[in-house]
Amino acid sequence: MKALKVVLIVYAVIGILLGLAFIIIPDQMSDWFNVAVFTDFPKYILALLGAQFIVGSVFLIMATRDLVRNILWVKYAIAHAIVDALVAAYALIQDYGDFTSVGAALIIHAVFAVLLLVFYPWKASQSS
Repeated sequence: MKALKVVLIVYAVIGILLGLAFIIIPDQMSDWFNVAVFTDFPKYILALLGAQFIVGSVFLIMATRDLVRNILWVKYAIAHAIVDALVAAYALIQDYGDFTSVGAALIIHAVFAVLLLVFYPWKASQSS
């Protein structure tokens, strides 16, 4: 269970940092994603996305206090990682961006999906 806690906390910290970056430094994020500078409305959408990352990540950290009791949040993290990896792969296939702009998200979410599934408390969650 300790490994799962560490994985969840690291994933959540990445989510919080990314969320803060989306809110506070959207212009630098456009450089990092290798896209044109965002106009005001996309910055607003990016800030909303950042807020969602922060809120979800805070709840993931809170869930680590009792993983079996908060198993739904572990499942949320797994689903989030899988769906985000799939969306990144779809974006590459559809040519919405190249690997320099989408690849990091694909790799990070895929790695965390695998880690979360490996350390998931299969037996403990079946008994509760």
